[in-house]
Amino acid sequence: MKTRLTGVILLSMVSGLAAVVLRWLVNPWFMDQPQTYAFFTLVPLLPLGWWLGPWLPRLARPALWAIFSVGLFGLALVPPLGAKLPAKLVVIGIDGATWSVADKTSMPHLEELVSTGQRGTLLAAEPLFSPLLWTTLATGQPPEVHGIQGLKVQATQSKAARFWEIARDAGVSVGLYKWLVTWPPPADAVSGFTVPAWLAADASTHPSSLSWVKELELSRRVKRKQVPATRSTLAMVLSGIPDGLRWSTLWAGLRFSLMERLSPLPERKRDAFLRRLRLRIDRDVFIAQLHEHRPEVATFTVYLTDALSHTHWSRDGGRYVESAYSLADDVLGEIREQFGPETSLIVLSDHGFRNAGEEVGSHAAVPKIPALETWLEQYVGEVDVVRVGRKLVVTPDVPVDDDVLQRTMSLLTLDSGDPLFRVEVFPRKIAWSLSIEHLPPLASWADTQIAGLALTALVREGRTEEGEHAPEGIVVLSSPGLTPGDLGTVSQLDLMPTMLALMGLPVADDLPGSSWVEESVPRVPTHAHLAPGSGSQGEVTNTERLRELGYID
Repeated sequence: MKTRLTGVILLSMVSGLAAVVLRWLVNPWFMDQPQTYAFFTLVPLLPLGWWLGPWLPRLARPALWAIFSVGLFGLALVPPLGAKLPAKLVVIGIDGATWSVADKTSMPHLEELVSTGQRGTLLAAEPLFSPLLWTTLATGQPPEVHGIQGLKVQATQSKAARFWEIARDAGVSVGLYKWLVTWPPPADAVSGFTVPAWLAADASTHPSSLSWVKELELSRRVKRKQVPATRSTLAMVLSGIPDGLRWSTLWAGLRFSLMERLSPLPERKRDAFLRRLRLRIDRDVFIAQLHEHRPEVATFTVYLTDALSHTHWSRDGGRYVESAYSLADDVLGEIREQFGPETSLIVLSDHGFRNAGEEVGSHAAVPKIPALETWLEQYVGEVDVVRVGRKLVVTPDVPVDDDVLQRTMSLLTLDSGDPLFRVEVFPRKIAWSLSIEHLPPLASWADTQIAGLALTALVREGRTEEGEHAPEGIVVLSSPGLTPGDLGTVSQLDLMPTMLALMGLPVADDLPGSSWVEESVPRVPTHAHLAPGSGSQGEVTNTERLRELGYID
């Protein structure tokens, strides 16, 4: 019996020692769920120790070694973290967040920020297309000035300087985590870190050691693989543990893998689970990188709220969407906890959300892109066509006159004389949207031709999305010495001047927006010389490449 107990004690010490090494030498955040870690490791190790006991070295005083083993687990519970981080500004993006959901959801961390800061409705301008809007927020300029309007874009093509370029020029270190249009990441000489968002065409990050994050995302997309992984899942997990991956995140991934093998989840539940898992991975890595690189300015963007608002808006009474908001609030609270009281914090969304409504149509039809894009290019030249909710957003390379547009779209008319699409031209004529307006009965789709195209080349049967973008987003500003209050309805163009003022950097006279806080340094005429490019350089991301990645159909 003693020899078998000795084996149990020795192997329990292996589990405890591994926990200590991981916590104190590899990843201070790893042991965040000690109960499941102990269960997962001790359940197989203790029976193995009982079996191997007669062949293992004997312990002179097993009771003391048992106490030592327990002590190892106790030591693994103590996080070796230091003081709060002294950043100047942290920006947390909650993509698609709207007050109509946030106000009815338990979000204690956001509510605390509102109680001590200033809350407002951040108004976006059409087209409500995320890459365009996040660039408007980052530059303080409208799309016709910053030039990011479609999908065939990359970070080097912005015609206006983003706040991180101005900060870096002033010697301020920046950490960017999944802000849109940040691919390709900067050169290794730049301080801080950059993990690009979903528009990235490959797994490049800065530093390159974080590339496993993008490789996992690009090769394990929710619906299907799009980019082959160069490493196994185990190899990516092992790369991720030193970069901040926590045991609770790994445990959730393992549970999902087991569920998929035993009883696969329905598509929508699987979608929601994987997206929530991705946010946990992002949270883990971001917080670890904050402590590793200690940037003075940092951003983190949550895309879970937008994704589930599209697909799960009213499902189960909105439970999925409210759960996404609650998880986003948990992440917000953890991020805020890393910083001291001198750090300014902004929480915002690029747009809001609303029920798509019955007026969009009761048919279960989804517009298709490739054939329509090719057909349009015959009449109006090169265009980008992107699905945003139930709408298609069409962005031409050059402006299109209204009469040309109307004549072109009038060709897409059914035999009944009804137009297939409803057309809406956005302000400034930089783009227009197409929404399915009329369709014949489903049984006749296969035999219907329209403008020389088969109707089935333009639409497909499928589930329609329950939520759609709305202009009214959220913003909360918390800063030392700020008087609590209501910002009211404010423009996205105001964000850039506000961030520069909070960083103590000069606001440019050519920025059309206004700062919400007092500017402490004299203004400069422009920051245009810091813009990365004219938009004509290095167009390596083309429409076909984006289709291969699964970003467009």
